[in-house]
Amino acid sequence: DKTTSNYIYNVKGLIYTNLNMHDSALKCFNQSLKIRKELNFTIGIATSYTNIGSIYCSLNELDSCFYYTQKAIEIFSSNNDRTGLIGSFKLMGDYYNKAKDYDNAIRYFNKSLELNKNFGDLSIQKDVFEGLKLSYQKLGNINKAFCYQELSVKINDSLSTNVYVERITHLTESLKYELQRQESELIQKQRERELSSKIKFQQSLIRLYISILFLVLLLVITVVYFYIQKYKSYKLLNLQKRQIEELNSTKDKLFSIIGHDLKNPIASIIGVAEVLNDSTITIPDDKRKQLIRSIYDVGTSTHHTLEGLLNWAKTQTNSVNVRFDNVNLSTLIDSIIRIQTPIASQKGITIENIVEKDLSAVTDTDIISTILRNLTLNAIKYSKQGGRIIISAENQNQWVVVSVKDFGVGMNYDVKNALFSSTNIKSSYGTANEKGTGLGLIICKEFIAKLGGKIWVESEIDHGSTFHFTIPNKSI
Repeated sequence: DKTTSNYIYNVKGLIYTNLNMHDSALKCFNQSLKIRKELNFTIGIATSYTNIGSIYCSLNELDSCFYYTQKAIEIFSSNNDRTGLIGSFKLMGDYYNKAKDYDNAIRYFNKSLELNKNFGDLSIQKDVFEGLKLSYQKLGNINKAFCYQELSVKINDSLSTNVYVERITHLTESLKYELQRQESELIQKQRERELSSKIKFQQSLIRLYISILFLVLLLVITVVYFYIQKYKSYKLLNLQKRQIEELNSTKDKLFSIIGHDLKNPIASIIGVAEVLNDSTITIPDDKRKQLIRSIYDVGTSTHHTLEGLLNWAKTQTNSVNVRFDNVNLSTLIDSIIRIQTPIASQKGITIENIVEKDLSAVTDTDIISTILRNLTLNAIKYSKQGGRIIISAENQNQWVVVSVKDFGVGMNYDVKNALFSSTNIKSSYGTANEKGTGLGLIICKEFIAKLGGKIWVESEIDHGSTFHFTIPNKSI
């Protein structure tokens, strides 16, 4: 921690000072000072200032020595720390000696001696006496210089005796410490052996728990895996069940169309043809024209039914091949209108193309034609006598939106939701009792999906319907 680091840096600085390694000592004292400031250790900061000032004094950098020593004295004085002031005053005396201001040096040395009376620090006394000897010597007062020299020698002898005693004490303490250390090491080794045994036992337990956990996890994963597989199988069976139901529904619808929507019209054509072919029956010209028109209408309707069945069969067998080409939509819609106009004119319906003449899209001509034919026929079927149908198209970002709008009977919410369902194929009669297969809109949805677009309807009862579909606006 920071307290320990501060202590270590300070001790290292003192060691470097005793070895006269001033630069290293200065670095350590500065590092200690930095940490003490972070800890807000006021007395420690003042002590660091004293240590740094002492190094600068040894290096004869007197301005720095005075600066740090003065800061130390200020802090020690404000905290009434006499022990700190003893060393700082002694250092300030050394400074003034080097600055050759011997009177001030004597003043600060005496301050240090005065404070030291209550502490009796012989080492400080010896250093102060040495400083005073130098001051008086430089001032030419040989008697006082000699007096302080004798005092310094006496203290030095006392210090030597003290050092000897300290060495004996130190050896005794070292021996005691060594015995304690060996005893501690034996105790520590015993504890380490016990701890090692406990750790090994705990490690064995942990390995056992991990093995058990692994087996449980493996069991859980196995159970989850089989559950997922079972769930996937269940989903697949449900999907296959729905597909089979859809196929059965489609098959039933297909047989119904073949058995009713194709059989009855063909039987009707055969019946009319027999009447026309019977030479024994006299038929007026207007009646004959009506019968021929009837054959035409039934044949046209049957053709549309067969075309729808063929297109639907293509989507079910994935045999629709998409061939992209640049298609002018306005021109294509004009051709669709020409084909549908004879059918629309029977109900007095007009079909308008409001698409811009230069609007093109990269798409499949045959598929778009089939979609537009089915939507137009659917609009004719549910338009009222004398109604209008509007076909429009516009660019919207990366899509072309094509719309077929009629003003016919419209439809409710439930009918709209079931329009494009292949499992709920229904067909209602048109405004002139036209009958269809119900496949047209489903074919449109699947063909548009082949092109990467979508289809939807907006409708309101008695206000008509608008079928919209999108096709990607690609480039080739």
